[in-house]
Amino acid sequence: MVKLVLLAMAISPWVHADEAASIALPFESAFATYQAYKDEAIGDWREANRVVDHVGGWRVYAKEARQADATDSHAGHGERP
Repeated sequence: MVKLVLLAMAISPWVHADEAASIALPFESAFATYQAYKDEAIGDWREANRVVDHVGGWRVYAKEARQADATDSHAGHGERP
C-alpha cells in the first residue's frame, strides 16, 4: 500500500502538467514603473551649517546615533567579527 501511495505521488506532477500549461500567469515588466533618476535641488550650505549650529553641532547628532545604538540590545547579533 505504501509503495502505491509513493508511486502516485511521483506520478501526480505529470498528470496535471497539461492543466498547468493552460493557466495564464500574470506578467509585469520591472521597467513598467521605472522612474528615471532626477537631481535634487542643491540647498544653501551656509543655511545648513546654521541649522546644525542651532541644534548643537555635530556632537548632538553623534549622541543621538549613540543612544539609538544603545537601545538596540540585539545589535551585532549574527554578524561576523
